Amino acid sequence: MGWLGSSAARPQVLPIWGRTEAVRPQPPGRIMSKTKRTTAPQPAPLRGVQTRSMVSDPANGLLRTLVIGLILVRWLIPTESAPGGETLWLVQLDFAAVLLWAWSCLRSGNYAVRWSLFDCAVWALVAAHCLSAAVVFVTGGDRRMALNMAWEWVGLGAIFFLLRQTILTALDARRLASIVVSLAVVLSGLGIWQHYVYYRLARGEYLEMMAKLDALEKDPRANAEELGKLQFTLQSQGIPTDETGRRQYENRLRFSNEAMGPFALANTFAGLLLVMLVLAGELFRTLPGPRPNGLIAAWAVAFVLLLYCLILTKSRTAWTGLIVAGAVWGTTILVRNRQWFTRRILLGIGLGSFGVVLLFVIAAVGKGFDVEVISEAPKSLSYRFQYWNGAAHTVAASPIFGTGPGNFRQHYLRYKVPESSEEIADPHNWLLDLWASGGVLAVVSFLACVTLALIPFWKRRPGDDTATSAKPDQVPSWTDDLPGPVLGFLLGLVAPVAGASGNFDMWQLVLLAAWLVTFAILRRGLGSARLAAIALGAAALGLMIHLSGAGGIEMPATVQVLIVLAALAFATLDRRAETTASHRLVMAIGGLGIVLFVSLFFMGTLPVVNRRAAIASGEQALYVDGNFDRAVNDFGQAAVSDPFSPDPHDKLADAFFARWQATPPGAGLDYFAKAHAALDNATRQDPLNPTRYRRLGEFYLAKFARSQDPADAQAAADAFVRAVDMYSTEASLQSECATALFQAGKPSEARSHAQKALVLDESNHRWSHTDRYLPDATVARLRQLAAGR
Repeated sequence: MGWLGSSAARPQVLPIWGRTEAVRPQPPGRIMSKTKRTTAPQPAPLRGVQTRSMVSDPANGLLRTLVIGLILVRWLIPTESAPGGETLWLVQLDFAAVLLWAWSCLRSGNYAVRWSLFDCAVWALVAAHCLSAAVVFVTGGDRRMALNMAWEWVGLGAIFFLLRQTILTALDARRLASIVVSLAVVLSGLGIWQHYVYYRLARGEYLEMMAKLDALEKDPRANAEELGKLQFTLQSQGIPTDETGRRQYENRLRFSNEAMGPFALANTFAGLLLVMLVLAGELFRTLPGPRPNGLIAAWAVAFVLLLYCLILTKSRTAWTGLIVAGAVWGTTILVRNRQWFTRRILLGIGLGSFGVVLLFVIAAVGKGFDVEVISEAPKSLSYRFQYWNGAAHTVAASPIFGTGPGNFRQHYLRYKVPESSEEIADPHNWLLDLWASGGVLAVVSFLACVTLALIPFWKRRPGDDTATSAKPDQVPSWTDDLPGPVLGFLLGLVAPVAGASGNFDMWQLVLLAAWLVTFAILRRGLGSARLAAIALGAAALGLMIHLSGAGGIEMPATVQVLIVLAALAFATLDRRAETTASHRLVMAIGGLGIVLFVSLFFMGTLPVVNRRAAIASGEQALYVDGNFDRAVNDFGQAAVSDPFSPDPHDKLADAFFARWQATPPGAGLDYFAKAHAALDNATRQDPLNPTRYRRLGEFYLAKFARSQDPADAQAAADAFVRAVDMYSTEASLQSECATALFQAGKPSEARSHAQKALVLDESNHRWSHTDRYLPDATVARLRQLAAGR
C-alpha cells in the first residue's frame, strides 16, 4: 500500500496488490435507505478512513507517485530560476495532481478532505502574493516575473493540500522523511564532488574559452561564424558578455568553491541540508532495535556526508541554525525521557564535538574552510545590515502591497546604500522578504501559520510522541516507496527540456542510482515510530534562523521544505477531527483545479515556453548562422508569444543596435530608430528598472560619437539622468552620466556627477568591492571633470 497506510489495535488484513496490509475497521455508514432499515448499516469511507476500493484504486497509487515525484524534483533543479518561468511546468503538474486527487475520490467514493485553520492561513499567504502581483499590473513593474511567482505560490499551496490528503499517519510521515533524507545524503555527495572536482574543471574550461575568444576578437581575419558560435556558447551558459559582469563572474569562479548542490546559491543548499540533518537524527534515534552494526555504520556515513557538505557551503547562518536546532531538539528529548546529562551522554556529546572539529580540519586542508570564514563574519554581518537598511526603506515605500513577487531588485536599487556592492534580488531576511514580495498580508498570514502549527502540539495527547514499532506485516517493503522518487528523478532529467533551456540532464540518472543504493540501506528497520514533534519544530526553527540572514523564503524549493515539515507534523498527530466528507467539496476543488490548470497553461506555461524557444532560435540565427532577418523575426515572435515579458524587446534592441553599428557612418539610421523603439517597449514592460535607461544612454553616446550632433549628446544625458535617479549609488553609472552631461555642454552638472562617482569609487575601495572598481583611466578623467577641466 502507498502513503495511506494506517494502524489499529486489531487490524483487518486484506490482500492488496499481492501483499497483506493492515486496514482500520470501517465505521458505520450515515446514509439511510428509502425503506425501513432492518440490517446493520453499510460502512462508508468517511474521515480519512480507507476502504478496500480506495486503497486498491490505481488512480490513488498514481496520485501518491506523482505527489512524491513533484516534491523531490523541486530539490533536484535550480529553484532560483523560478521567477523566469523555467519551473512553471512543475506547477502545471501540481494542478494536474489536484485533478487526479478529485478523480480518485470520485472513483473510490471517499470524499474525505483534511482541512484546518492552518490550511486557511497557508492559502491566505498564497492569496497575499497573488494580490501583490495584481498590484504590479496596475502600478507598474515586471509583470511576467510577478505573474510567474504568483503561479509558483499557488502551486505550493496545491502541493501542501495534496500532502495533507496523502500523508495521513505517523508511518506515512516516517516513510516520506526517509525518502527526503536519502535524497539529501546523495545531494551531499554531489556537493562534495563540486568542491573537489567541478570548480577546477569549470575554471579550466572558462579560461580556455576566454583565451579563444580574445584571439578571435583580436584577429581581423577571424571567422565570424566561429566567433558567433563561441559568443552563443557563453550566453547559453549564463556567462556575462559585458566587462563588469564578466569581471564579477571571474571573481566568483576564482575565489568561490562552495558546495551548491543542484541550486545556484550555496545558502539555498545549506538550508535544505540543516533541516535534513535534524530529520536524519530523529529517524536514527527512533529506529527500532536491535540495530545491526552495518546499519549503524551506514547512518554514520550519512551523517558525515551531510555535515561535511554543510561545512563546505560556508554558510554561517546555516551553521548557527543547526546548532540552535540541535540544542533545542536534543535537550527537549533528554528532559522528556528523563535521561538528563549522564556520563554516557556527555561522552557522546564530546565525541560528536570532536568529530565536527575533525571535519572542519579536513575541510580546511581541502580549502573548503579557512580562517576568513570566521574572521570575515563581522564584515558579512555589516553587509547584511546594509541590505536590511535598503530593504527596509524599500518596504516603507510600499508598506501595504510590497513591491510584488519577483520585483524587489528594481525597487531596492533606488534605496541601496552607497557602502553596499551587491544588487541583491531579495532582502536576505525572511520577514523583509515576505513583506516586500507579498505585502503586510503575507507577513500576517505567515505568522498565523506559525501560531496555528504550534497550537496542536501544545495540546498534544499523552503518548503522541511514543516510539512504537510496527509489526512486520504493517511496514511495507522499501520497493513500495520507489515509484514516486524515481518519477522525481526522471522529471529532473527532462527539466532542462521542459524549461526550453537545454538538453537532457543525464546527471539525474547518476543521482538516481546513488539514491537507490542509499535508500535501500537507510530504509532498513524503518519501523513506525512517531517522529517527535520537537524534532520537526526544531528543524523549522533552525531554517528560520538561517533565513533571518540569508535569502530564500520566496524560493519555491525553500518554501517546500517548510511545507513538508508542516505536513509531517500534522501526520504525526493523526488528527481525524480535521477531516470532513463532502462530495460537493471534492467536486468544487476538482473544478478549481481545472480552472487553474487551463489558466496557467495559457497565461504562463505556453507563453513562457514559446518565448524561450523563440529567443533561443533567434540567438542561434544571430550569433551562429549570421541570419539577422530570421533573428529579428524570432525575437518579434517571442514578443507576441509572451506580451508580459520585456526580454524579447531587449533582444530586438540589441540586435538592431548591433546592426546599426555594422553600417557605415551616416547610414543605418532606421536600425537605430528600431533599436530605440524596441528599448522603449522593454522599458514600458519593466518601467522601474534603471538598466534600460542606462542602455539607451549608451546607444545615444555611440550615436553622438558618429554624428557629433548635440541633440544626441543631450538624449544620452537625459537617459543617464533618469537611470541615476533610479540608481544613484552605482559609481560606473554616475561616471557615464558625468561624461554624457559634459558632452551635452553641461559642465556644472557633469562636475557634480563626477564628484559623486569618485566618492562612490573610494567607498568601493574602502569596502574592498573589487568588482566595482572604476578603471584608472576613468578615474583620471573623472578628476578632470570634477575639477572643471
